[in-house]
Amino acid sequence: MKYLSDLGISENTITKLNNLLPSLEHEALEKHSSLVTKNINYLKNVGIDNIDLVFSNYYDLFLLDSSKFESIFNKYEASDLADKINKNVEIIEFL
Repeated sequence: MKYLSDLGISENTITKLNNLLPSLEHEALEKHSSLVTKNINYLKNVGIDNIDLVFSNYYDLFLLDSSKFESIFNKYEASDLADKINKNVEIIEFL
């Protein structure tokens, strides 16, 4: 999952996921690396700074089709959403 490191996901998070994820989820993250990359970059462009924390807690969310992924976040004003997520990533559960 080298591509995650290139996107700013910490080695600690990658190691943790490698050790904890079931093989099917690990394979999905590898197989759909372009989708995961697109979704991570979308959140970066929205202004979310703590991508590593968001990804480590909600890695499965990044496997959603990019249009579905973006629709979750597009309901809210970008700067307000980024501010809230940067302060508390758990707010993602309520989007």
